[in-house]
Amino acid sequence: MVATASTLSALGTFSGLPSSPAVEPIHGQNTVYFIGSATFGSGYLQLVSFDRSTFLKTDSKTFTNVIAESMRSLVAAGKDPSGGDRLGYIQFNGHAGIITIPTAVFKIENFQSNGSISQLTWSSEVGRQYQVQWSSDLSNWTTFITTTATRTSTTKTFGSMGTSGREFYRVFGN
Repeated sequence: MVATASTLSALGTFSGLPSSPAVEPIHGQNTVYFIGSATFGSGYLQLVSFDRSTFLKTDSKTFTNVIAESMRSLVAAGKDPSGGDRLGYIQFNGHAGIITIPTAVFKIENFQSNGSISQLTWSSEVGRQYQVQWSSDLSNWTTFITTTATRTSTTKTFGSMGTSGREFYRVFGN
């Protein structure tokens, strides 16, 4: 459970954690990592990531070449040459390792809407073309924005596309 420091009020709970985990939030990101055993007792090493705001699981990786023991610590260990975050861990049995988290190729960073005006922000690759589409039924999609990224993050603001009250959006790169 996560609680506010000032009032100790519950904010949320992370579910589906590995056994005997260590935890590390990555500074400047909206990601919290847990590392531990994939099964209770002894099992393979498992790394699980969660969205810090929603407490939802975003990814999970099991390392079948590493037997997990109870974790002593998990710490941010800088970045690799390509910019991916590194995490260092130490188990109670003394085994240690470093895991590199690859940089995300594509990620929706933010979506806001007041019902008539919406704003969508996504990670992008400079020079790559992206299309924003909408649908009212998740079956039929209409492209309404085509843009070429000039930065590593792209933001587009647009008016409501549908009249049914249900609107779904997606972004993909060409």
